[in-house]
Order: sequence, then C-alpha cells, then structure tokens
Amino acid sequence: MADLVAAAKQAGIIPPEVRVEEIVLFVIDEEEPMSADRLHASPNDRLRIHWHRCRKIEVTVVYNLKKHTKAFAPGITVRQVLKWALHEFGLKGADAENKELRLGEASNEVMKEDAAIGCYARHPKCELTAYLADIVQPQG
Repeated sequence: MADLVAAAKQAGIIPPEVRVEEIVLFVIDEEEPMSADRLHASPNDRLRIHWHRCRKIEVTVVYNLKKHTKAFAPGITVRQVLKWALHEFGLKGADAENKELRLGEASNEVMKEDAAIGCYARHPKCELTAYLADIVQPQG
C-alpha cells in the first residue's frame, strides 16, 4: 500500500507537502480503512479507492432548521449519506423523492451522489455541513 501511495504522490495526485504516513486508504462505501490484506486478497478486483488524511468526517445535515450529525469514513459516498439523512429526518415515500445534499458554504454546491464524502472535507478540519434540499427542476 505504501508503494501505491508513493506512486500517487510521484504522479502529483497527492500534494508534495503531505507526508505519506498521514494518508489512509478507503475502499469506496466501506467504513474501515483498507488493509494490505484486502489489497493482496483481491489483486484482480477493480477497487475504487479514496485517500484521505482524516479517518472520519463528521457530517452535519440540516433540514427544516433541524440538524443530525454522524461521523462517516471519507470513502463513503454522498449517496449513502443522503440515504442516512432521509432516514434520520423521517422522510419516506414522496417526501424523500427528489432530494439532494448541498454544501453549507456560500457556494451552495450540489454534492455529487457518487463522490466520496471526503472530497468535500479538507484536513485538518475533518467535518462538513450539508443541507438537505429539493432538487431544483427548472420550469418553462
């Protein structure tokens, strides 16, 4: 795994100021960091991997002035966080349809469902706020 991280650093994927020993690898949608055993056990599998310096991202989702917070592994997808948020806010059926997560920053950026949650949080601040919102559907 160290070779994988070193190769990513050499290719410029990992910034030069980041120390290799700080990096933790996660398989997408798995809570625990990737182990070397996992890499060797399935050398032919095409694993989607996310690297991060945070082991957990504390995600706060806001909806109708209520908040729910949970720590997720950085490799968990936005889709999984959205599913959790819908459950936490008790949204089902038609109420749960056409919802998305948006960043709580001024950008109000829509979070892509297939992206790892770690893509939206930066070390050393291993947290983020997202807003559960209706998907905007332009009319006319």
